[in-house]
Amino acid sequence: NRDNLVCLPMAGTNIIEEKLAIPYPLWSMGALWTLWKAVKAADIVHLHDYLYWGNLWAFMFAKLQHKPVVITQHIGFIPYNSLFFRTLLSTLNATLGQVILRHTNATVFISEVVQNYFFGSASSVPHSYLIPNGVDGQRFVP
Repeated sequence: NRDNLVCLPMAGTNIIEEKLAIPYPLWSMGALWTLWKAVKAADIVHLHDYLYWGNLWAFMFAKLQHKPVVITQHIGFIPYNSLFFRTLLSTLNATLGQVILRHTNATVFISEVVQNYFFGSASSVPHSYLIPNGVDGQRFVP
C-alpha cells in the first residue's frame, strides 16, 4: 500500500565515490539515528544487497532490536579493473557476506550465479531462496 510508504532522505557523503570512483555513500550520524528509529518502528527489515553502508547498519540495528531480516542479494563478484578492489570485494564477500547472509531470516538470490558464488547451492544455507528477476519475454529476447 503506497499510502503507508515513507521515504526518509539520509544525509551523508559520497567522498569514496569522488575519490575512488566506487559508489559507496557514507551516512551521517544523524542519518544513522533516523535509521535506528525506522528499524524500531518496522515489523521486518528488507535489504537489497548486504554490503552497502546503510544496509550494514540496518542489519546490525535489526539484530539488536530482534527484528526479522530478509536480504535480496543481487550481486556477487564485480570484475573491477583494480586488483585491489577485486581482492577487497572477494574478501568481504567470503567473510562479512557469509556471516550476514547466514544470519538472516531469509536470503533471496536473484540468480543461480549469485547464489553459487556465495554458497554453491541453496541447500547449504537455511532459509535461502532463488527468485530470479522477471523478464518480459515478449519485450526482451536473447
